[in-house]
Amino acid sequence: MPETPNRESEMQRDASSKKEQWQKIVEEIERTADGLGYSIEKGIFDVVVGLNATGFLTRQSCEGHVDWGRISPWIDIVNPGEPAKQYNNQDQIYQEIAKESGIPAQDIERAVDDTAFEAWLKAQGKLDAQGYTFEYQEWLKKNVELAKRVHDLVNEYNKDKGLAGNIRIMVEVGKSDVTIYNGGEDYGSQEKQRTQEEKEKLGRQLEEYRKEFKKFAEFLEKKFFEEKKIEAQITPEVGELAFDGKYLEDLKKRVDDERVKINRGEI
Repeated sequence: MPETPNRESEMQRDASSKKEQWQKIVEEIERTADGLGYSIEKGIFDVVVGLNATGFLTRQSCEGHVDWGRISPWIDIVNPGEPAKQYNNQDQIYQEIAKESGIPAQDIERAVDDTAFEAWLKAQGKLDAQGYTFEYQEWLKKNVELAKRVHDLVNEYNKDKGLAGNIRIMVEVGKSDVTIYNGGEDYGSQEKQRTQEEKEKLGRQLEEYRKEFKKFAEFLEKKFFEEKKIEAQITPEVGELAFDGKYLEDLKKRVDDERVKINRGEI
């Protein structure tokens, strides 16, 4: 007679497999760092794990800081399969700027310091004129569906919570990525000159923002282990990962400042 399937044994095997998959993602993200050695910050680590485990590929993240960058936590999510080249003739232009500036092309592309950043801005102007590659344009089109998936996930988490606007986790859709964050106006604040009293107040607020992200991480972990089939993602390896932490925040701020100057006709 055929053996009767043991449902309890099947459930135990499934649970064991899920634990192994979860641990693999944890270990992968523990090894993740950018070109300057920054690893995923402790205050955002569990959410990064949970997002990758539930099928959302993360690219950039920050736990939030009072002294630099954005105050509240945030994580950028992207579609897998991002083409290595965004622009037509990208390598050629970086090589041209490298020859002119005497800075290695790879340093310019990663804007590793102020001098390289200036060269990167020059290269960016030429690259914009070249336009995106066909492959990159096709990849960008997928962002619409990604935005819907992220909205659905965050709405599921926020449902019936009645949280205040600054604590509530929100979604911001960019051209090539989708960002989840909280903090309300504090998410957009990058002012660096603050009094000690202001820093202490913001520090207390940041703790509340991080607590909510911790709850979101617990929601993601529960979702992963309870749902039968989820296609997990793994954060890209070193070299493909965009800068995390303080360096990324500084770079974003500098790019924003330059764009403002350009729009004003100052440069």
